[in-house]
Amino acid sequence: MKPTTERMADMIKNPSEYGFDWGAGTLHKKGMQVTNEQGAPYIVHKDVQLMTRHFGADYFLVMADGTSGRVRDQGIREAIYADKSLASDMPRMKMWILERAFGQRPAASRTVIKTKVYACVECDEEFTNKDDLIAHSVDARHLPTVTGTV
Repeated sequence: MKPTTERMADMIKNPSEYGFDWGAGTLHKKGMQVTNEQGAPYIVHKDVQLMTRHFGADYFLVMADGTSGRVRDQGIREAIYADKSLASDMPRMKMWILERAFGQRPAASRTVIKTKVYACVECDEEFTNKDDLIAHSVDARHLPTVTGTV
């Protein structure tokens, strides 16, 4: 059973209630240490029966996908290398570890912001708010024209 984000937040704070604990260690890439003094977290299994009760046998099937947990968790090294701010955010690193431990690899996302631009043809001024253009046009006695999206 895949835990919710809220439940994972509780797991970060109270791992022993779920049958595991957090270990931490330094990580290196290209001969350079990428973690700070607190290191990067990894899951240490403490109580398999408690974990099975909380997460079911599927958790262990995901964990046994041919990659050791420690090796898989070191994938965070790549994430830290790509985003240096992650190294100083232990809760975010732990969430990263839990998402992967439960097979929840978030898809990359991209935000596209579309803004409609209104242009006054008479004076080449641009407005992102149609009402501002209308007010400008009335004051300048121009007719508004929509030129497209950016």
